[in-house]
Amino acid sequence: SEPVRLSPGWEGTGRPEDELNFKGVTMDQADLELNPPSD
Repeated sequence: SEPVRLSPGWEGTGRPEDELNFKGVTMDQADLELNPPSD
C-alpha cells in the first residue's frame, strides 16, 4: 500500500506544498502576461 504519487517531481523533495505553490505563482504570472489588467 504505497502512497499515491501525483507527480514524479515530488519524489524525494518532501515538500509537495512548496512545489504546488511555485506552480501556482508561475501560472498566475503567465495569466497576468497573457491577460494584463485593464486598469
